[in-house]
Amino acid sequence: ETLGCGGVIARYAAEGHKVTLGMVTGPGEGGHPYVAPHLFDEVRAELREAAAILGVSDIIFGNVPTTLVADTERPKLNAAVKSMIEQAKPSVLFVPFALDLHSDHRE
Repeated sequence: ETLGCGGVIARYAAEGHKVTLGMVTGPGEGGHPYVAPHLFDEVRAELREAAAILGVSDIIFGNVPTTLVADTERPKLNAAVKSMIEQAKPSVLFVPFALDLHSDHRE
């Protein structure tokens, strides 16, 4: 979100638009099988710092297991994304580039 779209985020915020970031992934239910719990706290704190610099109004954190999006049942993934969209009610939506190399951005 901040690397791929940081300039646009900053511009929209500077123009007075309410900008909400959505991070679909997290530790998952019951903890992540590969990632230590404290790392999620660190990543989310870093995102909050970067978002504040860019002028982001709000962040919505999801809980689809990070690096395991492709393994997540499609209805569960769709429900998570739908919930975030319903919370943010965006008029413009930016998503990862279709050829992004990150495995979580391909689904």
